[in-house]
Amino acid sequence: MKSCSPIRTGIHALVSVAVICVCACTASAGYFSSGNVIGSPLPGEANLYGDATWHDRAFWLTHNGQFQEGSVILDDLDPGLPVASFWMDVMLYIGNGDTMGGDGLSFCFGDLPAAGFGEKGAGSGLCVMLDTFENWDDPDDHYSRIRVTYGGVFVAESDWIDLRPMISEYVWNDEYGYEELIHEPQWFPLAVGVDETGEVLVLGPGLYAEVLGQIDDWNPQPGWQFGLGARSGWYTDIHGVWDLTIETVPVPEPASMVLLAAGGLALIRRRRTA
Repeated sequence: MKSCSPIRTGIHALVSVAVICVCACTASAGYFSSGNVIGSPLPGEANLYGDATWHDRAFWLTHNGQFQEGSVILDDLDPGLPVASFWMDVMLYIGNGDTMGGDGLSFCFGDLPAAGFGEKGAGSGLCVMLDTFENWDDPDDHYSRIRVTYGGVFVAESDWIDLRPMISEYVWNDEYGYEELIHEPQWFPLAVGVDETGEVLVLGPGLYAEVLGQIDDWNPQPGWQFGLGARSGWYTDIHGVWDLTIETVPVPEPASMVLLAAGGLALIRRRRTA
């Protein structure tokens, strides 16, 4: 029977301490799920502003009307702790309004105001913007693209993609040929993640809807919140948010770091006396 060397035993001890520390650090990790069960009540952590409502297990940020603006903003998922990294998944509904569309939706993480906001986002943190109205006279227009900013500074942007995907169904008509029977908006997925180094990954609808960027000064602050907002102007759209899930990993508390350092010191002492 083989025996473990003092060094290997020490490494095992350090790994065990590290695992305990990681568990202690992530025990308070934030989590939110809006649920997808019909009849579910408004989640307690969700706050609605502006024209936003909750029904049919979804947040409806705007309805089919002009000059609307609404948002859902979540309570701080990690009270007292800054977030090191997070992952967000959601299903979005944009459409059923005017042919031109308007105006878009954004996902934000930062110091958000207790108010509705639109496709340009809010706060001084991370914003993922989905602009669905083409402003011909605006040289800074980002129509039908997913654009990422941090602190108001550009990070990355997708190629042109369809942010108002539709479901179409046709039937054969002996007199006119194929006739469109159904033409309505389609729910589509959006995922956003940022790791502890500030690398950003956004996955949207379609083959070319991947955005990858780097935030060099990624430094979320305690109290930052997650939120989604949408807006309509002269032209309208319905903006829906369904099956929203967010998972966070907070920055370790100082006590956890002290525990890890103590484990390392114990390992050194064990090796010296072995």
